Amino acid sequence: MKPYLAALIGATLLAGAALGSSQAGAQGTSIFTSAQVAAGAKTYAASCSKCHGANLEGVSAPALRGAGSGLAGDSVSEAYKFIATQMPAGNPGSLSSTEYTNVMAYILSRNGHAAGAAHLTPGSASKSELKV
Repeated sequence: MKPYLAALIGATLLAGAALGSSQAGAQGTSIFTSAQVAAGAKTYAASCSKCHGANLEGVSAPALRGAGSGLAGDSVSEAYKFIATQMPAGNPGSLSSTEYTNVMAYILSRNGHAAGAAHLTPGSASKSELKV
């Protein structure tokens, strides 16, 4: 094999590996902790499950999980803004900011996102473009 061809193949493989690595990192980035998920599950059960269902399947309000979800295609910032200002129905804004971020973490976890070391805050939720 000619030296320039070997160098070209090597550079192409290296660039592909770097691209794959950066894409996996972006998709695998976590924005909430497992403690937030656990706390969010309790708040969700008490304040959200009556309308959205115990398994986020939707009862008298839209599902919050899966392809038919009322949040499908929304970013965390869009979903968080709606949840924190419009929910629970009939008593919007009645939860603390910590409860809202914990519920958001719970919803994200139930939609396949993994918990990590980063702590979800109202500020980080409001800026996140991660899709629910």
